[in-house]
Amino acid sequence: MGPVDRKRRAQRYRQEPQLPRHFRAVLAQPGGGRRQQHLPGAGHAQLRQGRTKPGGAGWPRLAGLRVPPDRRIRRRRLMKHAFETLVGDLSAALQAGEQFTLGYSAEQSQFVRFNHAKVRQAGEVSQASAQLRLIRDGRQAEQQVTLSGDAQLDRRRLADALEQLRQTLPLLAVDPYLRLDESAWHSHRQQEQPLPELSDVLTLLEREAGDLDLVGIYAAGPICRGFASSFGAFGWHQANSFNFDWSLFHENGEAVKANYAGQVWSADDFTARRRQAREQLCFLGRPAVTLKPGSYRAYLAPAAVDEIAGMLCWGGFSAQALATGNSALQRLYNGDARLSPLVSFT
Repeated sequence: MGPVDRKRRAQRYRQEPQLPRHFRAVLAQPGGGRRQQHLPGAGHAQLRQGRTKPGGAGWPRLAGLRVPPDRRIRRRRLMKHAFETLVGDLSAALQAGEQFTLGYSAEQSQFVRFNHAKVRQAGEVSQASAQLRLIRDGRQAEQQVTLSGDAQLDRRRLADALEQLRQTLPLLAVDPYLRLDESAWHSHRQQEQPLPELSDVLTLLEREAGDLDLVGIYAAGPICRGFASSFGAFGWHQANSFNFDWSLFHENGEAVKANYAGQVWSADDFTARRRQAREQLCFLGRPAVTLKPGSYRAYLAPAAVDEIAGMLCWGGFSAQALATGNSALQRLYNGDARLSPLVSFT
């Protein structure tokens, strides 16, 4: 998780929660028995997560979640600046005859886990990594570097990786398939579609699913990808996205799975998706029907078709699986069976 807002006042032995108190209805509260109390000055409801750290050995964990919008924008700019700094350091450190490519991957996401339509865990994920490739005399070697966000530490890690690759290259054979793109192309794409405020998501969830047994996770934030080479190529891509994946459970233990993801949040679209899942949940309460072996006409929902297609992709179209007879489509491949003319794969 990312750091909490240090300007907020914290109680001794635990972190200060950062979700508004008026969302108490959607926040999970400690149960009976040894009930935890709000200490004076806490000012916000607790996020119940059991006896976890940090926050004191016997306290529910209070995760730092809310990040001011201007700070989120500043962090996104820092990610690109950090990448440009690493590229500059590598270019300056190259020796005669050396070439490099550097890939960059980073994300900063807020996430909330729900159970019984209540917040059970909230926090922020911030992570970044770099993929360094060093080329010299027809040889190449790669190393992945986990970045910390500390500029000095990351520069030192990348310098260490460069030195390790220099020591590795002489031990490798010449790569006969090595082909390098020596063009100095430039590409920059930054999608600035604003993400919904977490407060709006929680309010909508409380209104639309407060009476349901909803279990799921919501995550939203920017994802960044970068690429640079010693030939002068530089590419940067950054986009905001969200993903709300949840299941609605019936009292009989069965569940309906649903998902809402994209780059442009629409409260109406989310509400329609949630209501569709609720309608499907009602069918799970009907008495079960035991079918005897035979042929039946059946309707497959889009999600069911996706599951079947995904299962067929587990080696179904693999040349090796077909050659060894392990493909789920083996009879179709051998000509022993055929699909309905209404079904086709493209």
